[in-house]
Amino acid sequence: MFQNSKGGFHTFFFVLIGYYSLWGATTSTFSMLFSVFAIYKESWFRPAFISVEISYSVNLTIMWIFWLVIWPVLTKGGADSISNAKTPEAKKAAEDFFSYMKIYYTIIHVLPFVSTVINLAVTDMALNKSHWWIAVLTLCPFYLVFNMWASLAMGT
Repeated sequence: MFQNSKGGFHTFFFVLIGYYSLWGATTSTFSMLFSVFAIYKESWFRPAFISVEISYSVNLTIMWIFWLVIWPVLTKGGADSISNAKTPEAKKAAEDFFSYMKIYYTIIHVLPFVSTVINLAVTDMALNKSHWWIAVLTLCPFYLVFNMWASLAMGT
């Protein structure tokens, strides 16, 4: 019922809202844009400030989850796949694939966090402890609901 077998924009949309890593990249992009807008128009300061807080909390969470959970599983799975390859061609293909995935995952998980930290440093914004609830709402229930919806729609 929810299966999307056609791909295209629908698949892209569900991947974008379904993976937390892409939430990190998206929130950091918007926080940078809003910060630039705030330089030229003061009415953008509040959206910039809140988006930086959201981006920082999302990307800090992603960094912990990625480096402590996903990275060890990825490297172990890659090593197992490479060692279980039956032919030299299959072994080379597995090595190439996992090398690419390590580079891709490193970039998609490090760059948004670094850009958010740079944004905080350059703009002299400070995170407000009383805004903890904004980060909690972003992580749960919003992300969880979108992840469930995307997972059902993509059939995973």
